[in-house]
Amino acid sequence: MIRKRSIPTRVTSAWRKTQAQRDFFEILEVLSRSPRLEPDKAKILYRLITRLDGAITPVKVRDGAGRPVLAVGVRGNYRDYSYERNAVDVLLDPDTYAYRGIRHVAGLGYYAGGKASGGPFVAKGTVVATMTRVSTVIADRPER
Repeated sequence: MIRKRSIPTRVTSAWRKTQAQRDFFEILEVLSRSPRLEPDKAKILYRLITRLDGAITPVKVRDGAGRPVLAVGVRGNYRDYSYERNAVDVLLDPDTYAYRGIRHVAGLGYYAGGKASGGPFVAKGTVVATMTRVSTVIADRPER
């Protein structure tokens, strides 16, 4: 199903991604939009990510809430455009593979805002942003 949805676009302004990167983002969409996945289902998605071309070896890190997580993603195909400089890693619980968030990692070294702007240099591999899911609530009315 993921491969069927992950079709390259011919739109010239679209981000250029490898097939593995497109597959990774489809899996990431399933993980991030699911309020809860059974651990065996989440583990299947984790295994799919780790078998994609360009997948990084899972790294033990901490999420924005300080919890231990596994960071895994797909690398490659970077260009020096502001929207293509960083890679995305998904953050998963190391025991249940539950979605815990994402992080953006510099895929190549660059100056924030461009060299002429005098912005700081961001070295390849630097974590530039982390987004963390702390809790998920399904409600039939707004919380107060």
